[in-house]
Amino acid sequence: MGNRFIRALALGVATTALAGGAALTSATAASASPTPTAAAAHPGFGHSKPKCQVRAGYWSRTWHRGYSDKRHRWHAGYWTRTWHGSTRHCYR
Repeated sequence: MGNRFIRALALGVATTALAGGAALTSATAASASPTPTAAAAHPGFGHSKPKCQVRAGYWSRTWHRGYSDKRHRWHAGYWTRTWHGSTRHCYR
């Protein structure tokens, strides 16, 4: 009879500890959520101009000069298209 009581008491203590830990975890997660700052909450601050511009990439034509290889064979010049990737220009 005494063994059942101890087992039930241990089960109750374990259940209480698990429930308390879950409540503590959810309370911690709720308090860790970011709070909006004054600059983010007010629409007038920091919205005058973007500080960075992304300039789109573009293709350009590049001329490769003709050349003579080591066997003195002439290779004519040719045009290729070269991709210049997008760039970001930032200012203060």
